[in-house]
Amino acid sequence: MKNIIKIFILFFSVVFISGCSNNATNSNNSNTVQKIEQKTKIYTRDLGNGNGMEVILVYEGEDKLVRHQANRVLSYEGYSKNEIQSNIENEKKKNALDGVDLSVEFVDDKKFIRKVVVDYTKLDLQKAIDKGLLKDFVLSDDKKTVSLKRTEEYIKDQGLKEKVS
Repeated sequence: MKNIIKIFILFFSVVFISGCSNNATNSNNSNTVQKIEQKTKIYTRDLGNGNGMEVILVYEGEDKLVRHQANRVLSYEGYSKNEIQSNIENEKKKNALDGVDLSVEFVDDKKFIRKVVVDYTKLDLQKAIDKGLLKDFVLSDDKKTVSLKRTEEYIKDQGLKEKVS
């Protein structure tokens, strides 16, 4: 009986020790992986009559745009919710690309939010340019990423102002 207890204790000691050493190895490996900090900038524009636009830019480093979200609050006076939803669905089909998500949210009986989210880490940049969804002048010099600075210049030219928190 004592031998069985000793074997049992020895077995769990070995399992415990090997588990701890494995965790120590994993924690050392995770320390060597450098996380890239993502930062956010927000731009807005009042379009009058309660309509407006908000653009959220998520970037890494100095100039790499990784995500872009555009929210437009618009009036749908003269149109039904079904017409707006149908138009959004048609636009989604026409411009379907990995990394692009288009949706609509109805705020009340007069307004809706048209939301476009672009994940540049998943988007084929050339396909987006070919479809007219992305302007080639916002690309970085190497044409492999979207430039934060060039995108900011473009949206400022469109009348958006940076929201300072």
